Amino acid sequence: MAQTPTVYRWDDPGAPQVVNGNYSELINIIDKCLVTGYGSKQPLGWIKELDETLACSYKNKGSGHSVVFSSASGVNDDKGVRVQSARNVFDADNLERAGYKQAFKVFPDKNTAWVIIGTTKAFYCFFCYAGSYQMPSTLYQAGLFVGDLSNAITGDSSKFIAVCSFISEDLDLSSGSAGTNYGSNIMFLNDRQYDGYNTPIHIYDTDGAEHFGKYIPTLIKDTVKKPTPETESIPVNYLEPILLIHQDYGSSLDRDSKPVFESKTRPALRGQLPGLFTSLIGHPLRLIWPAIVNYGNEFLILKSVDGASNRLLINTEVWDD
Repeated sequence: MAQTPTVYRWDDPGAPQVVNGNYSELINIIDKCLVTGYGSKQPLGWIKELDETLACSYKNKGSGHSVVFSSASGVNDDKGVRVQSARNVFDADNLERAGYKQAFKVFPDKNTAWVIIGTTKAFYCFFCYAGSYQMPSTLYQAGLFVGDLSNAITGDSSKFIAVCSFISEDLDLSSGSAGTNYGSNIMFLNDRQYDGYNTPIHIYDTDGAEHFGKYIPTLIKDTVKKPTPETESIPVNYLEPILLIHQDYGSSLDRDSKPVFESKTRPALRGQLPGLFTSLIGHPLRLIWPAIVNYGNEFLILKSVDGASNRLLINTEVWDD
């Protein structure tokens, strides 16, 4: 059944703000969107499990799996927040069926204009620079997805993932600077097809076994990095959902030696990142974050990095289940 997502923004009345960019401050923002609400905004209804000084976890109301956030440095500072999925959380260091551990970072007075959009089953979280999509073109921004994939195979018990990027399995941001360390975000999908950033994430087999396959996102083929339109009105565009497919679906075998394109435990197509689309034509750089475009439904245009056209869009009205 389709779900209607809720959009939370840093400029909402009563919204929490980024001041220092430390761990507790960033978790407070996520906590208010997922669990407690703020101002007139109701929370998404996730369940808080682990609640420690430097680590916490949240369970969704779909698959019932969890995401764990923890301080990247082990203290309450601005060195980044680690992100990891898990089937079950016993404590911060004892996770069942843990996913890759990644991280995101927020720099005070820089990428502090946050937006969270989500449902009871999944959410996206972004920390971007306020202002136009043109500035900055190569500086650090943060963006991540947490939750259940949509349109997954019936009975998939491992469709819950947490991913900050498809660039690296484990990102250490503690020494990164705003001017150089800009890769840890899902917005880098704008560049992946040009520059080869295609590190997969691992997703456990559909029956919950400890075995897993490696999956990468699909993107529209034969697009060009530039030019970017100069007008706000694009007469025609093409949108395509972003799917996760097995990295070697044409040749790999599942744990029972069955080709993955025939497998029910490690299927070639794992599901869709809910509400997330890529477009053939990018969007004008002079738009102001967070900009909305209408393609039948309203879509949030995500900021790109490294000068790529802004092709990534999130449907703000309806997500497939």
